Amino acid sequence: PLTEITPLPGTPAFLYGLVNFRRKIIAVIDLRVLFDLPTDSEGGQKLILISDADREFAIVTNGIDGIQR
Repeated sequence: PLTEITPLPGTPAFLYGLVNFRRKIIAVIDLRVLFDLPTDSEGGQKLILISDADREFAIVTNGIDGIQR
């Protein structure tokens, strides 16, 4: 679940902020803002963590239908 996001002043609007996840600082991106889509405030917001060998970030979503590796 979306908890304690630290906003970053002076960054693009799509960069939602930073979150401490399992002792790592992860950048959180809001794709709705990036692609100029309407924001939907219904339901609890969640984070999807995306990572590979070199980088890790999270995106904001209203829900998750499934998980895949």
